[in-house]
Amino acid sequence: MSESEEMTNFDVKLEEGTSYDIDFLIDAILEVSEGALDSLCSGITAFLSPKKMLQLALSSEHSVINPQNSLIIKVTHNSDNQNNDTKELFEKRVGAIILYPSSLHKIPAILNSVISKEKLAAIRPLLEHSVPDTAYINTLWIDEDYKALGLGSLLIECAIDYAKNLNLKGLSLHCFASNTKARAFYEKKGFKVYQTVEYLGAVKQSHPDGGFIYYLEF
Repeated sequence: MSESEEMTNFDVKLEEGTSYDIDFLIDAILEVSEGALDSLCSGITAFLSPKKMLQLALSSEHSVINPQNSLIIKVTHNSDNQNNDTKELFEKRVGAIILYPSSLHKIPAILNSVISKEKLAAIRPLLEHSVPDTAYINTLWIDEDYKALGLGSLLIECAIDYAKNLNLKGLSLHCFASNTKARAFYEKKGFKVYQTVEYLGAVKQSHPDGGFIYYLEF
């Protein structure tokens, strides 16, 4: 039985990200990148793993992929303590979104400084492509055990509010062609394919069908 099925009572809250969420955001980004960042960092140096690279980016106030541009979903629930028949409260991060104006969606400075142009070219569509005048969703992640709660839809609604507050014309994001579940979710929400993208090198080997830039127009 999953943890969500065992919950007797829970509360969902949405909070802006902070520096305390960096490790959680790193894991979320690595999962949705589906090995692309591992390919990017392979063979560079043992001291620059994907996690270390993301830690540097998320800790920089000049980077768009930082906690200040994120929203975190936390679930607080009660769990029975079988030893003394009491209730204990547990809080868990179960979802996240990182978004910012598409005009800021560029190759992070940390990558330009340590990774060759050839390697960056292999993954450029993921790091640079977007739809002009939109809010770009860099990362959207939901814990598998909590997807039935509609938390992904909640984050999309938050992204729409964010974009409209900035007078942007829609949302855009990248999705690998092989990620059929994510594509079905976005298309159900009204996203359309704006652009087909292809990769090079090791990223192409792991994602031979390429990917898409999706666009939700208001």
